[in-house]
Amino acid sequence: DLFGHVKGAFTGAIKQRDGFLKEAGEGTLFLDEIVDMPMETQTRFLRVLSDNTFVPVGGDSCSSQKFRARIICATNKDIPLLIGQDKFRVDLFHRINVFELPLPTLRHVLDGMANDDKASMFQGIANDIADDLSYLYYIHFTDEALEKLSFYSYPGNFRELYNVLTRAVVRLMPHGGSMVDADALVFAGDQVESLSGERQINVDSLSFEDILGKVESFKDTLFEKKIRLLLQKHHGVAIDAAREAGFRGGNNATTKFNKL
Repeated sequence: DLFGHVKGAFTGAIKQRDGFLKEAGEGTLFLDEIVDMPMETQTRFLRVLSDNTFVPVGGDSCSSQKFRARIICATNKDIPLLIGQDKFRVDLFHRINVFELPLPTLRHVLDGMANDDKASMFQGIANDIADDLSYLYYIHFTDEALEKLSFYSYPGNFRELYNVLTRAVVRLMPHGGSMVDADALVFAGDQVESLSGERQINVDSLSFEDILGKVESFKDTLFEKKIRLLLQKHHGVAIDAAREAGFRGGNNATTKFNKL
């Protein structure tokens, strides 16, 4: 993927394929988790940075190409420690470590935020997730939920926060609710009820893709049930039922409103 290959370089290489080094052109090549690069590839990549040229897999000196892009590398591991364990080349480290920009963890970021700013951030992310799931209720948090979100350690960083909030939104959907309480916030290692309520499943098995699949299977049925209950409560007055449902603006919301 990095160097590309020429036709016939290996079994199955039926045509030439450009790698990331060429595709980057004169732009920027971002290498996430640079420490996961195999030692052999590290050696080849060091040569690229030294000579500003590269050869696709299976190529020869005649197929050498210029490398013109800038490099940005990222990792959450301790590179000096890996160098001491002979898992990362020290010369490559000094070649890429021109300007180091340490990024704070989510926990560190939250420690420096005011409570109102944290609440706005959590609420903004949760409502973006609701939009992605076509859930038209505006999400709020109880004070206890905000406190729980604010003081958790987040070893999984932002991705863990995103998954926690996704699970919270999904748990609201069967009931048509908009208020997230502390019990709806399930962190790594906890157990959460399946969407059917019939069994317990491990949180780690609920990826975002898994959640989307489960949501699509019962979303329309739950919505129609909510319609019937609200219409019954408001004696058939659709606009009053829609107002209580907390529907927001936008084309999708308008379609649902008209259906209601």
